[in-house]
Amino acid sequence: MEKENKTQVVSVRFTDTQKSALQKLVDSGKAKTIAGAIQYLINSHMITG
Repeated sequence: MEKENKTQVVSVRFTDTQKSALQKLVDSGKAKTIAGAIQYLINSHMITG
């Protein structure tokens, strides 16, 4: 399977509580950045539905 390039850009506003949840994913090592944490959650949802 060929790796897809990321070509889409999104601007997001979130609450302090949501940012804290994203930061927990970064702190736990599941993502390197907040943007990576958002991508992680999207991919997890795609897998589990």
